[in-house]
Amino acid sequence: MINKFTLGTAQLMSNYGISNKEKKHSKINAFKILQKSVDLGIKSYDTSPKYSNSESILGEFFFNNKKKISFTTKLNSISVNIKSKEKKKLKLNKIIEKSLFKSLGNLKVDYIDNYFIHDENDYFIFNKEITNTLLLYKKKYFNNLGVSVYNLELCEKIINDKLIDIIQIPLNIFDNRFLPLITKAKKNNIKTQVRSMFLQGMIFLKKNEYKQKINIDYELISKFNDYCLRQKKNPYQISIMYVLQQKNISNILLGTDNIYQLINNLNFINSLNTKQLNNKISFSLKDISEKIINPKKW
Repeated sequence: MINKFTLGTAQLMSNYGISNKEKKHSKINAFKILQKSVDLGIKSYDTSPKYSNSESILGEFFFNNKKKISFTTKLNSISVNIKSKEKKKLKLNKIIEKSLFKSLGNLKVDYIDNYFIHDENDYFIFNKEITNTLLLYKKKYFNNLGVSVYNLELCEKIINDKLIDIIQIPLNIFDNRFLPLITKAKKNNIKTQVRSMFLQGMIFLKKNEYKQKINIDYELISKFNDYCLRQKKNPYQISIMYVLQQKNISNILLGTDNIYQLINNLNFINSLNTKQLNNKISFSLKDISEKIINPKKW
């Protein structure tokens, strides 16, 4: 069961997540989190140049570690700082090379498992140009080429792109918009990695925190908490079980705010058996506003 999970490191060196009350971890605390993840069976780690210095922390921690570790990192956004008229002037190979080689240097490796286009707009704007350029570096420096996606329509296009090996999409108990596309991706031999299992911590907010941070009615969270109580499980456990019960998912990102949260969640995952997973999570709410389920709208 644990082999299906990758530790997401967005929180490792920053207070990423709307419910995260932790201050930025020291290197010592970050190392403790990584060591505990290894002790409990994690062998795969997801990072990005956007996640503060998490790439460098991973590289330093695992440099002398003899265990086989899988790394995923991402291409820095290209389109975010350019105007459309400047597109033709860009030398994509130089930009990609700089980002990729810096990440490899930070991680202290010469090869990684997955390399994602982090900004879906880069795929939309440059399309074949960016994928064909990235293919020049594939196999020598990374195994799978992927795209991190928020937009449903764009995802539909990406899963029909034969140059793409893997997609990363949001999926959680409130947001199942992408579920039909996971099956389609599988048929096209594209793997699916799931992120945002806890909706960036939104589902753990208290009522007073919810209105302060997201100006939306709290009824959704209240109904979810009531459901968890009836199932005699906490929101973390229900969220984990829901995602595990979905078919055709290759890998699941697990984020953590601190070492105690990590221990509790990984111990729960390690304790799960087939009988428990067959107990279908039936909580669902229809027509949830994208203002709630898409962090970019918060």
